[in-house]
Amino acid sequence: MKGRGTELVLLVVLLLAGAFAVLWPATLQSGPRHMNERNVFRNLNSYCAAQMAFRSGNEQKGYWRDDVAGLYALKGADGKSIKLIELSTAAADSRPVTKFEEALGNVKSMKAGYWYRTLRFPGETSLDPQRFAACAYPGMLHAGKWMYIVSEKNLCYRKEFLGSALPELYPEDPEKEGWEKRAAPAEY
Repeated sequence: MKGRGTELVLLVVLLLAGAFAVLWPATLQSGPRHMNERNVFRNLNSYCAAQMAFRSGNEQKGYWRDDVAGLYALKGADGKSIKLIELSTAAADSRPVTKFEEALGNVKSMKAGYWYRTLRFPGETSLDPQRFAACAYPGMLHAGKWMYIVSEKNLCYRKEFLGSALPELYPEDPEKEGWEKRAAPAEY
């Protein structure tokens, strides 16, 4: 009888070890870094939607190009902030030019470990209101390993962030310059 109890305990331990071995990679894949990167993808999609809303709501029918924070802090016709993006995304603008002290309380902070910034295009001497581009990059090594770019084409690309060179310009051909196309949040 003692032998059967030992066999049962051993069987339970083996089953638990097997379940752990199967579930452990999924736990790593859905950890904080992975969640941050999914959050960035969603924020960039929201940024694109905000740009479309801004373009349809202004007389010039142009996109907002100066910074990311402006899509929250710019004043509308009623004198209030337009709030087309989340406050937390606006506060994560790494180089805002919009006067946002009143709207943001002069607080800058990363969103889910990432900073956001607008990008220019190659050869652009003045900002073309008919297009836009933005970049998101990790502010801390443990936040994520990818930086992301998006443009008015609403295509998101990612490239491994090596901690040094951030893009200043949106690439003419992202895939030729080593950027990987990320089409939908399901890919995360």
